[in-house]
Amino acid sequence: MKGFKLFGLLLFGMMAAMVASCGGDDDDDVVTGDLTTPKYEAVSALYKVTEKGTGLSSVEFTSSGNYIVTYELADDTRAAESRSGISGLFIQPLAKTRSFNFYNNIMYGNYTVDGDTYKLEGFGTIVVVGDGSNHVTLEITQSGDRKVSIGAQKEKQYSSSTMNNMLCRTWNINKFGIYAKRAGQVALDETYKSYRDFLYGLLKLEGSTSISIEVEEMADGAPKQTIFTKSGSYIVFYADQTLAISTWRWENESAGKGRYSWDYDHIDDPYLSGTFSAEYKDGMLILREPMSESFDDDSYLVYYLTEVK
Repeated sequence: MKGFKLFGLLLFGMMAAMVASCGGDDDDDVVTGDLTTPKYEAVSALYKVTEKGTGLSSVEFTSSGNYIVTYELADDTRAAESRSGISGLFIQPLAKTRSFNFYNNIMYGNYTVDGDTYKLEGFGTIVVVGDGSNHVTLEITQSGDRKVSIGAQKEKQYSSSTMNNMLCRTWNINKFGIYAKRAGQVALDETYKSYRDFLYGLLKLEGSTSISIEVEEMADGAPKQTIFTKSGSYIVFYADQTLAISTWRWENESAGKGRYSWDYDHIDDPYLSGTFSAEYKDGMLILREPMSESFDDDSYLVYYLTEVK
């Protein structure tokens, strides 16, 4: 089953369900080229805080050297916002706020590791003290504050497989594409360096060539960078200095078929989730997302990404 029209989604933020499988990508051998292991692959992890009243919900260290600190209200805030509607893999039309690097109860930045100590830029330091199990203590020292110790649980991560190792790193979103077919005929096959031109390409498919206020406003918030993690999260950074966080999992890992949702609890709900396919080719990650029921099954949006090192 497919959902409502994708273009209405992109331009007006309506609810959608894009759940058809992506056509034209049936090869299982979807990983080509060389990908080096990210610098912090060995220490990447998601820690869920188990103590209430600490102010923190989770701390995640990504394989590419980014940290995400989530505060206690973040889960509730995120769920309430996501129910307002989803739009696409990287298109989140809901309002996002930013104050320095603190986004809707989420703090983000880069980290380094010195022995057992994680040094988080703009936050402080965290030492993870374990007892051989998944239960750990986070010893947190923020600038000017005394050290506090918080109980946490190390969450299970996706395995170290070819597909997971390919996808789970930090990527710049460099180009956008549209491949649309109606009744077996190609209606549009274009690649765009500009997100603005990409949006106008979608509008063109609806038969409009006029200037759109909605497109101009959306173009200012173009998706610029994303991070996929083995804990099942992905984060999107936008040109207007805002951030959104979502969730993903594989449906068919060997074929690079995945599912995502802006609502963490409804990734299996066809009306609150979407699908994508992933392949690494010629030094670039290529993500394809099915288009709406107005087009043939082998129609998709495409995103071209390069790794941030």
